[in-house]
Amino acid sequence: MSKSNSTLTAERLREVLDYDPETGVFTTRIKRQGSNAGVTPGYTKDNGYSYTHIDMTSHMTHRLVWLWVNGSWPIGEIDHIDGDKLNNRIVNLRDVDRVTNTQNSKRARRNNKSSGLLGSYRKGNRWQAQIRINGTGVTLGTFGTPEEAHAAYLGAKRLFHPGCTI
Repeated sequence: MSKSNSTLTAERLREVLDYDPETGVFTTRIKRQGSNAGVTPGYTKDNGYSYTHIDMTSHMTHRLVWLWVNGSWPIGEIDHIDGDKLNNRIVNLRDVDRVTNTQNSKRARRNNKSSGLLGSYRKGNRWQAQIRINGTGVTLGTFGTPEEAHAAYLGAKRLFHPGCTI
């Protein structure tokens, strides 16, 4: 994975790949090792992100998009605004800090087995809504259904998480 200190430049990236901002897809500009020009390079890892090799180095594709379009590496993390890790259209990407990127979570964490809903957790025979505000966990109340707890969480998220796009 590349970070801002990569030696890859926007000029070099543009020599080897074309980018379509409407689709968010790179294609190769030159024929290389048994592959024709116009091929979509890259692969998807188990983490759900697309990666592309340039000059024998693997890069997260969304970071390459930022470099290709803006001419410089992103300063922070690249947030997929819609939550789709493979939607690399430039209008769906923003350079943000880790807190803002985390605030834009749209799915429950993998360890939330009880409801599968963001911010909703089983508490006895009821459902609790919790949110983190400035690093501190805040309980929003207990509810009769996981959907009610989730709705309370979303309301608080819209108020307290400026990075949220829900």
